[in-house]
Amino acid sequence: MNTDKLSPASGDELGRYLSANRTLDATRSQIDALEQTEAVETFHRQLALLRRRLLSEPQAFRDIFIADGTEAMVWEFQQDELGPAFSAPCGH
Repeated sequence: MNTDKLSPASGDELGRYLSANRTLDATRSQIDALEQTEAVETFHRQLALLRRRLLSEPQAFRDIFIADGTEAMVWEFQQDELGPAFSAPCGH
């Protein structure tokens, strides 16, 4: 491709693309380094455990979500006023 005939707009897009590509490469390097840390490895193990438990006992997670939602509603009604997200009409 002959870059001498690039319009200013396409040159700008190419520059943005190359810059984004460099940023993506740097981010990938950071992710690769962080994946080797104990905290991230622990997170991945916990996530895998949750995934296995969800697949083997989906009812247990349903019960947890219902209990958490019920606790959130009780807490909300104990406040002086309902929060805007809680009192907004459905779908808004």
